[in-house]
Amino acid sequence: LIRAEILKSIKNVPVTFFLVGAIPVVAFAMLNVIGITTALGLIRNAFTAINGQEQVILAFLFANQLIAQILFIILSAISFGGEYNWKTWKNILPRHQRSQIIISKFIVIILGILIAIQATGLMTYIGAWEYALFTGIPFNNGAWGDGAIPFWTQYIVMTFCLLATYLLGAIYAGIASIRFQSISAGIVIGVTVAFADTIAQATFNLLSRLLAIESITDIASFLPQYNIQNILSWITTGTPAYRWNLFISSSIILIWIGAGIGLAVYLFRVQ
Repeated sequence: LIRAEILKSIKNVPVTFFLVGAIPVVAFAMLNVIGITTALGLIRNAFTAINGQEQVILAFLFANQLIAQILFIILSAISFGGEYNWKTWKNILPRHQRSQIIISKFIVIILGILIAIQATGLMTYIGAWEYALFTGIPFNNGAWGDGAIPFWTQYIVMTFCLLATYLLGAIYAGIASIRFQSISAGIVIGVTVAFADTIAQATFNLLSRLLAIESITDIASFLPQYNIQNILSWITTGTPAYRWNLFISSSIILIWIGAGIGLAVYLFRVQ
């Protein structure tokens, strides 16, 4: 099943390449454009030296955005909803258990996300080296910030956070696509839920002030993006910024991922 899903993704080269390759290509292009324009004297060089590893972490922080998450929402909606739109479920349902079909799709999506993340890191590092080459400034390596957290620890944690952000968006879209049997429903509902999660903390803070009920703000602490941002704050400041420690935040994120995949399997099994 996993092999079949990978082959389907390979056959749909334009869509897969755009959705998986967009983030690393943009990161690489931005550093090259800035480097070339700086070398030509069109813009002022803001660096006295460039740190390749630091640029990788900064690119990951920048990539943890709704607009990047939407790419994998679209990928998931096409993967799940496309089976209904193109009436291809009947080709695989008689031969395999339904739960295996859904799980195999999510495994392939996870592989696509990991490829995109690693490609982003690699392309950013190469782009930073080329920037140094174009501008003539020193190129070096070192952890982001004050160096208290080693680079590879930062890298692994950032990979987990990006994987969680993109996979959760894919899960929202997958559930909606299965429930409404449509690509468009998966995209619209997936983006809506992801956006609601992104603004949840600010929304509950506002409600808390309007209603004068301080405990309302605690609701956001059980949502995914709150905990992803909490983990990211450890990368940027050295300590979690919000309510939970790293273990609790990571556990909450994993519970959301597990529950989301479980709900998708359940909805498909009862159809």
